[in-house]
Amino acid sequence: DVSKATTTQIAGLTTTAFGQLSVDQIEALSVPQISILSTDQLGSLASSEIQSLSSTQTDALTTTQVSHLTTTTISLFSSDQIGAFTTTQVRSLTTTQLNALSTDTLDAVDVSARQRRRSPA
Repeated sequence: DVSKATTTQIAGLTTTAFGQLSVDQIEALSVPQISILSTDQLGSLASSEIQSLSSTQTDALTTTQVSHLTTTTISLFSSDQIGAFTTTQVRSLTTTQLNALSTDTLDAVDVSARQRRRSPA
């Protein structure tokens, strides 16, 4: 049962092993488990696994994780998932990542959060 694995055990899974987890196993990952995933581990997930992440799980993604997602991986997130990103997560998206999103997904992004990031202090 993957939900009973320690964060150290989850972090120690190779990209290949992590990529072989089922949708049910991905859905069972806790907030602490999600927050320690490497971007390589996140990148090994299939579209169905990315889209099975709950809002609680996507909220657990750190800004480092979000900002280091490949354009391929970020494009697998649904509009609802991207739209539910926290302001901090939205601010961590790079221009390259934003360019990889569909128009519908971009419509879901809190653009005001991105603009505040670029505003002079």
